[in-house]
Amino acid sequence: MQLSRRSILIGTAVGGGLMLGYMLRPREFPLPLSPGRDEIAFDAWIKIARDGVISVAVPQIEMGQGISTLLPQIVAAELGADWRQIAVEPAPVSGHYANVPLAARWAELWMPVMPSLADGDSVLARRWAQDRRFMVTADGTSLEAYETPAREAAATVRALLSKAAAALWDVSWEECEAKDGFIVHGKQREPFASLAEDAAAFDPPDPPPLRPAPLGEQVASSAAVPRLDLPSKSDGSYLFAGDVRLPDMVFAAVHHGPVGKSRLSRYDRSAAAGTPGFIDVVEGCLL
Repeated sequence: MQLSRRSILIGTAVGGGLMLGYMLRPREFPLPLSPGRDEIAFDAWIKIARDGVISVAVPQIEMGQGISTLLPQIVAAELGADWRQIAVEPAPVSGHYANVPLAARWAELWMPVMPSLADGDSVLARRWAQDRRFMVTADGTSLEAYETPAREAAATVRALLSKAAAALWDVSWEECEAKDGFIVHGKQREPFASLAEDAAAFDPPDPPPLRPAPLGEQVASSAAVPRLDLPSKSDGSYLFAGDVRLPDMVFAAVHHGPVGKSRLSRYDRSAAAGTPGFIDVVEGCLL
């Protein structure tokens, strides 16, 4: 096959046009959180119930990294909530929770030609991750991927609650403060729970009014807020994804070689044959 400069330019133009169209194609995802009875779902991250419980969606699997505590801590700090009223809800599969940094790091796997185009928080990596609902937990990306959207969601809800309280008191919402689960203005205070329904009717500010400092490392090192996962991990009762066993479920264990350029030389297939439930041994390369 012979390539001319003209054919290369035409191919580049067509491919570039297709890629540009793909990147600019609008994405809309339905609200992933289903509000329960007496709950208000504000966005993909936060629900507030009439009894004051604030549920925070966590889109990552808990594998010992403490993300089921850290993300709710970040939301509580940005929102101005009382930590004792925070609950955790596993996030459903949705493009709202795409792990874009991980998609960018693994770009060679899904875009082997010119993977550098997907570096960082690129539009290409974001679109690929959103389209595939890419919520994989890996490579220490949980905080990198989710701190900002979780904070923005909490800041938006804080503003909406402030607007609801401001309308009640006939004051400016920017003068209201969110603290310990209440919206406060001078001596006036109203709990989040009683404001939630009215708050959902207001238009959110753009951009969200974030608090000044990043919260991830600050709350992660806070001794005042214990990790939710520690007790069950200490006594062995915590169920990880690898502990789940369903009827007729087939699962596998992977045995990796030592770190470095190790190669499998041989193995004894018959040694596994007597294992209860054994199906087969598969030899291969994951990456």
